[in-house]
Amino acid sequence: MALKKELFINALQMVEVDESQNIPTAVLFDSMGPHIGHQALERAADATELNENFKLNLGETARERLEPPRFDTGDGKQRSAHEITKTFFEGVLKNLKPWISSRGLQPADRILVAEPLALDRGNDDGAEWLKNYRAKIKAILKPHFEEIDFLPEPFAVFQYYRYGIRHPLLTSKTRHAALVVDFGGGTFDVSVVDTTASGDVSGSGRNSRPLAAASIAVGGAYINMSIAKNLLSKNLDKGVDKNRVSRAWEIYQQGAHQDLRADLLQFVRNMRKLISQVERAKIHICDTLADWSLDAQYSPGPGMQISIPKNPFSEKPEEISIRFDATQLREVFVTRVWSNRLRPALTTAIDRAKEELGGRQVDIVLLSGGSANIRWLARLVQQLLPSSFPDAEILELQGSFQEVVSKGLAIECARRTFNRGTSDFQAVTYNRLCLVLAPDESVPAAPRFKLISENKGHSNLADGTLLESAYLIGQASETPLRWKFRLSSPPKRSLDYYFLKSSLDHEAIASLHNIDHRVTSPKSATFDSNLILELKVSPDGTAYPKFVYRQGGLNGDQCSVDGKPFFLDMTYGEKTTLGEAYVGFDFGTSNSSISYVEQQAVRVYTERASDKGWQELNELVNVLPFPAAHHLARFLGSTSEAEIEDRFGVAFESLLFSILALGFVDYRTTAEARKSSIFKQFTKGSAGPIWSVLRSILERKAKQALFLPKLNTLLELRSRSAIDAAIDAINDKKHHRASHYAGHREVLAALGNALNGAMTGWRFGQFEDITKRGFSSKYTGVFRTAHGSHGPFVEIYEYEGSETFSNMEAVLVSPERGDVLRMSPLLFWTSQSENLQQDIALLDSTSEANSNYRLVTGSGAINVGATSELAALHEMCVELSNGDYSASFPTLSGVKLTPR
Repeated sequence: MALKKELFINALQMVEVDESQNIPTAVLFDSMGPHIGHQALERAADATELNENFKLNLGETARERLEPPRFDTGDGKQRSAHEITKTFFEGVLKNLKPWISSRGLQPADRILVAEPLALDRGNDDGAEWLKNYRAKIKAILKPHFEEIDFLPEPFAVFQYYRYGIRHPLLTSKTRHAALVVDFGGGTFDVSVVDTTASGDVSGSGRNSRPLAAASIAVGGAYINMSIAKNLLSKNLDKGVDKNRVSRAWEIYQQGAHQDLRADLLQFVRNMRKLISQVERAKIHICDTLADWSLDAQYSPGPGMQISIPKNPFSEKPEEISIRFDATQLREVFVTRVWSNRLRPALTTAIDRAKEELGGRQVDIVLLSGGSANIRWLARLVQQLLPSSFPDAEILELQGSFQEVVSKGLAIECARRTFNRGTSDFQAVTYNRLCLVLAPDESVPAAPRFKLISENKGHSNLADGTLLESAYLIGQASETPLRWKFRLSSPPKRSLDYYFLKSSLDHEAIASLHNIDHRVTSPKSATFDSNLILELKVSPDGTAYPKFVYRQGGLNGDQCSVDGKPFFLDMTYGEKTTLGEAYVGFDFGTSNSSISYVEQQAVRVYTERASDKGWQELNELVNVLPFPAAHHLARFLGSTSEAEIEDRFGVAFESLLFSILALGFVDYRTTAEARKSSIFKQFTKGSAGPIWSVLRSILERKAKQALFLPKLNTLLELRSRSAIDAAIDAINDKKHHRASHYAGHREVLAALGNALNGAMTGWRFGQFEDITKRGFSSKYTGVFRTAHGSHGPFVEIYEYEGSETFSNMEAVLVSPERGDVLRMSPLLFWTSQSENLQQDIALLDSTSEANSNYRLVTGSGAINVGATSELAALHEMCVELSNGDYSASFPTLSGVKLTPR
């Protein structure tokens, strides 16, 4: 079964909007109409025209409110968060439909939306936030989909680690407890998830066991505002009233700014400009900072200039330019964000999980979310954990954070297809539900509750516990849950009741479900010796409590009182059925992304699971270097003969080029390279020229080579014939000639096995965060392997050696031998852009004037000439055109690589 459930993971389809899988959550309204994502950013004159960070505002007000708060927009009109979100969603869906139809796929009739956990706010707004959020999302999406479901973001992250990355700690035959820390643009979500010995999420019957959770409205936007507050307070004109500034900040934080006085409106506009600068500076620092240790001394370290208004209430304020750097970012993050907000939330989740864990330890911590790019978070979590979980291993997601949740959603959708519509995490609680009671204003106490409804519950519940975490709510909306209990005295006048999440402390506001907590007893109330609590739970998590003082019978009516409804910590519980196609939508505060899963595709992958040829490719795609594995995975995702033919050529060329790169780097280190100019034959990065150069290298039979002897099997008649036939088929397709080629799987498996066998003991990847140690000649940093079809790549080695490396260099390392081989100029890692996407560029052609590279995952190309920023790469290509050997290209030995 494991293989069947892994085959389709290699083919998760991410929908592109404006040629990008990452969609900035931004809307611009102008005279030409609404624009979303990258188009909104490109068309906006400045940040004040954009609507961003509106996700949290969506759940702030109740659905019944006639006049919700409204926000300024770029065309001068004011709109509600609901209207802005509807515009954004419809813009995304407008791109989704042609993406689906152009690929001949089924229209999606089901959608799974990522959501934050229930916010720990301790007020009515906090209790209702998720309920309101779900209702408004459903109203927006109802015209487009038959079924709309929700999955908390941390659970999507867990699914991605478990099935997407297949991290060994989550796939090993050992039981584990995972702490998921998802730090995004708007929220900080923490959850503890239990796993079975098989590595799946554990539970009775449906493999679902989230033990505890905590969530606060703190994310990237909160960090930006904390920085802006700090910078503004230090640079105010002496005449500006600081109390007035504090009140203005409160108004800014409320989000809706209609009907403001002119000075307050100007404050909002000035702060939006300032925060936009802060965001850019924060991203720049996070992208370039090498040393994330908490005691690092930066002199001065990466930073950017920021213009700060000296009087934020002025229409045209005088500005002061200051440099904001890594030291200042760390100070704000550690003192204002971590210490005041994040650490307490993390501690709360850990405390809530301890009883559920029953003495077991959390042994793996999964960090995710765009704001986790501020990697002091990992160090701070690492400092905190020893007191609670001393042996926990922390895994940081690297690379494109934005796709993690949507890919996790796609995995969950595909697993529902396997499980006939059943979800791992549907209608399940993720905190223990507790209740303490106080009759007639006495001291609150925790009675022992016994579940007596037909729904099967947990036995031997501790005092004060109604439901343990991971309880499947099931049919509680139709048949209420019922408990019997006794009190020290009957509530003749009143009953105070406190529903709590994993706590018996009724004064712990963040753990309290219900703010209104008193019911008045009827004057004529009579009481049974055992009182009854009934709890009716609707699919959206709203719980309706009723306290039954005396049960009605033949001789009298029931005596009962209704408590105030509250929102239970549970995942969405509406019934779902099996659909033809699913969309996974990660609606993020800062960035969004969308994935697609088709039932027909899952059926195809299920059939392939019994075919040894497809099994072999599926295994290879998980171990080959990223440049070879990426397009092989896309080939595996083909669901029709047309797709197989379309994707075969790119997969074949990528594999063949990866073998050529490995063989040529190896060949350059041998004596034979001193007398040859094989590289001069490289005219184009297509199948024929690649094979011609590779064959010339293999035919040299270079002595003392590392990889080439193992690659010589490609010269055997059967392999040569298969490769030649594949090249003929690719050329036939390019020139629209009929072809009856059927050897796709066999030749890809042959190339993949040759590459994998030659690389035994070697890892492909890149060095990161290389710094010089003090005044010594030693450098330290990390090496990150890049094997498999997609990031994030989590296999990391600590590096120590006498050589420094750029993080753009693609390299091969042998941890056991302590050797490093540089792969320049055949391929290199591209720089991370503002949306944190990174790619690999492969040499496509070269001449005296320039060298051209194509991207593995992107659609663009990179032209490198003598005057470009990467001119050194072109110089290497020119040098290689004059001869294969280079004295400056030795194998680097004596490095130390220790697994992290």
